[in-house]
Amino acid sequence: MSDIFVKFVDDDNPDNEVALGYKIECRENEKYYTTSIASVENYRLLLDKLPDNAAGTANREEITVTFRYKKVTDEDEPDSCRVNVIYMLDNGSVIETETLTGNEGEAYNVDQKEYEERKLVEVPGTERTLKCDLLLIAAGFIGAEKTVPDSFGLEMTGRGVVATPKDRYSTNIRGVFAAGDMRRGQSLVVWALAEGRACAAEVDEYLMMLVE
Repeated sequence: MSDIFVKFVDDDNPDNEVALGYKIECRENEKYYTTSIASVENYRLLLDKLPDNAAGTANREEITVTFRYKKVTDEDEPDSCRVNVIYMLDNGSVIETETLTGNEGEAYNVDQKEYEERKLVEVPGTERTLKCDLLLIAAGFIGAEKTVPDSFGLEMTGRGVVATPKDRYSTNIRGVFAAGDMRRGQSLVVWALAEGRACAAEVDEYLMMLVE
């Protein structure tokens, strides 16, 4: 087994741990992920100093993942709450970071991002065993079913949905259109209804053009 130690330290004094760390145990050559990053009162996570080994592949040696924090005061951030959003590859490389600010108790929303060739991966160490009489699995959306796209020869995106031009519903195959989860990915039913109507209008436009 390989041990990965996750630490949360004061950037000005790395020997000072500002939150309780934890250990991840993995087999050699198994992928690991830091599944939890501490939120520390009166400290701010330094997004420009994120560790480059927050995810990766375990080896025989111990691995230490260190997240650095900066002490802040009410004068630095008066009446402000922060939500840090980190988009990361499974090798630990950070694609993008984003910070949302607002007042305590306010709702916030993280915009859906699309990155080509990214796939859903299992996160080791997050398994749980629960006793139950009936199990219903809600796995979420991991891509459109391929039967129809493969039958028509439709192009797909890296997210596993049918590729269409921006704000349009036509595909790479003339006369074939896509809408809803098949095109947009996992979303709310109101979006499926809206896209269904918009797609129908585009189909009508296409058919009228054929008649002309």
